[in-house]
Amino acid sequence: MELFIIKRDGKKEPFSIEKIRNAISKAFLSVGSFATQDVISNILCRVN
Repeated sequence: MELFIIKRDGKKEPFSIEKIRNAISKAFLSVGSFATQDVISNILCRVN
């Protein structure tokens, strides 16, 4: 079963784990830190 996301403007689009991965990386960078792929993968396991 494919998952969909409802955007703020009401548009519906398929769930993209890559967008979540990019957001996690950007969040770490915004606080002056770096996330390894292992850390990101552990976080993604909790989301997915």
